[in-house]
Amino acid sequence: MAALLFICMSFEYACADNDSSALEVSYTVLGIKVQGAEHGSYGSTGTEYGNEEHDFIVSEGETESFIVKPEDGYSIDYDNCSFGNNVSVEKNSDGTATITVKDIKSIENVKLAFKKNDPVKHQVTVTSSGNGKTYVSINGGELVLVNGQITFEADSSTVILVKTVAPSGYYTYAVVNGVAAEIASDGSFTVKNLSNETLIKVVYTAKIGPVFTGDSFNPMVCLLLMVLSAAALAVITKKKRIL
Repeated sequence: MAALLFICMSFEYACADNDSSALEVSYTVLGIKVQGAEHGSYGSTGTEYGNEEHDFIVSEGETESFIVKPEDGYSIDYDNCSFGNNVSVEKNSDGTATITVKDIKSIENVKLAFKKNDPVKHQVTVTSSGNGKTYVSINGGELVLVNGQITFEADSSTVILVKTVAPSGYYTYAVVNGVAAEIASDGSFTVKNLSNETLIKVVYTAKIGPVFTGDSFNPMVCLLLMVLSAAALAVITKKKRIL
């Protein structure tokens, strides 16, 4: 996770002439030594390096740049990076960074580091209406009764279990962001792989059947009978007036 800038290496070459006087020649080679880090890469145009070490060799006074790129789901950990005194860092909008060393004349040290991004949170709303009970469990936790509505935050790794309990004579309907949910025989369904705000609606509706089913009263059937009775009464009244 460290990047070191290799700047200066010198060596001496000496030889003796016929006069036994020594001729001393000194060479200086400058460059950037970068030790990469896990979960990211770096490099110049057309060449990328992972977490291995690489030397960028340049001449004295030149400018050298390279790009630091984190893996998907990671970002550059600037708090644990060290770029030296003569290094400029440009944070790019795409999450990468451009590292530039200008007028290289001395050894610079650069350290790279990457960190895992925090998961993106999405708002989840569960509503329950009608004569039934709806429970919610998050990631295998305790079932919580939805008293009309419940709202919480979840990410893409969250698994939401919705448990529905309908009374005798009632159907259960559920939709997730407008799409019908597949309810299992035990009245449950799961919601996972969240990628945006999620709305889960559960509705309990009375079945069309006898007005009384055991001890259960069916208001839908009662209302239907009232409408039909009113219509029949209107027809009978109209016939009497004609006669």
